[in-house]
Amino acid sequence: MILHKPGLNSYIKLKSALFGVAGCIFLLFAGGLTIVTSAYNNRGGVYYEQKKWDLAIADFNKAIQINPNYAAAYNNRGLVYYEQKKWDLAIADYNKAIQINLDYALAYTGRGLIWKQLGDKQKAVKDLQTAAQLFQKQGNMTAYQKAMNASAQIQQD
Repeated sequence: MILHKPGLNSYIKLKSALFGVAGCIFLLFAGGLTIVTSAYNNRGGVYYEQKKWDLAIADFNKAIQINPNYAAAYNNRGLVYYEQKKWDLAIADYNKAIQINLDYALAYTGRGLIWKQLGDKQKAVKDLQTAAQLFQKQGNMTAYQKAMNASAQIQQD
């Protein structure tokens, strides 16, 4: 699965690589709603990568609390719920991310993979094909091909 860490992504990756989670904390006090929201989302991503699910969810919750229209935080919290096999919670988060941003290809991808887990091939293929079309429209041909391959594999199974 792919975390979505908009904004300060490259800087957060560098900081987290050098200093771990502690290196990201200072960003929480950098000021500005967007920076703070991104900082919580990005630190949640670090926790996700470390499989610290409760800490990741707490940070994604905080990002959502600060900005309820921050689709990336819903998508990323959905990833945690996916890893925990909490399908209903994950679908709800992907739905919310899509409601906020109809062009959110990653959320369609995540939701499609859950439909596959739940055995609903028709919904899985539909979401993965929607994701592929959006990735193509956004110029992300690698993600487009992955979504198309996943869709084709589900249709063959």
